[in-house]
Amino acid sequence: MSFLIVMFAACKKNKETQTDPSTITLYTCNANSSNMAAPYICFDSLITNSLCPEDAVCFWSGAAIIKISFHENGNTHRFNMILPDLKNFGAVNDTTVNGYRIVFKDIQPHNNTSKPAPMPEEIKAVIEISR
Repeated sequence: MSFLIVMFAACKKNKETQTDPSTITLYTCNANSSNMAAPYICFDSLITNSLCPEDAVCFWSGAAIIKISFHENGNTHRFNMILPDLKNFGAVNDTTVNGYRIVFKDIQPHNNTSKPAPMPEEIKAVIEISR
């Protein structure tokens, strides 16, 4: 009779994650706790996400509209942003506030007909802020 001995090696995973300051989870802000004077943005709500699913062919690209708040110098600026850059939908794709350019780049995860709708904690907006 022979025995098979199997050894499993365990490794410690690096739990530190690199956070992208331009990617903000729904209902959170990207405030820098080490520099509270720095401007930051909050992803306040997802109004709609009707973007064409990545595994489908659509005759229209659809749109994603989010509500954000931009905080700088003690001021709060609230507005809606849209993907793609569509006019006359009550939102902007990019704007400038007190010299800061804010651009709504993406919403993640992308829609997919073969997957269930994402939970709120999985929804992220990619927003670029530059001066």
